[in-house]
Amino acid sequence: MVLTVEGLQTDTNPAGVWYADVGLGDALHDPLPLIEGAYLQSPWHRALDRQAAAPVGDWHLIDALRGLVLRRIGDRPSQSVISTKAELPEAFDGLALHPDDLDAGRMDTLWRKLCRQHEEWEAAGGS
Repeated sequence: MVLTVEGLQTDTNPAGVWYADVGLGDALHDPLPLIEGAYLQSPWHRALDRQAAAPVGDWHLIDALRGLVLRRIGDRPSQSVISTKAELPEAFDGLALHPDDLDAGRMDTLWRKLCRQHEEWEAAGGS
């Protein structure tokens, strides 16, 4: 269950509104500022995305890549496996990440690394 908490301003969150998991799930270790963007809560990379047209709530928490598994958590959970290097830019876009500085060679290196991590994760019984 997720709550929004208000009135707790910080330098990085001047509006003081936070997205907090009340402990009924395994989504967050710490509250996130209710600001679109990518966040690291090791070992997870998460992105908070605002979708005004959403039928239930405006905010969606997206779990980043774990190997090649992209998992969305929240009110519409889903899981998909990225099967080709061509799908990476769209996955990054959905995570509010924009690796514009990745030329073809660096994208190839990243793809090989993700494939290797995914194989290791599957071999360890990842789910």
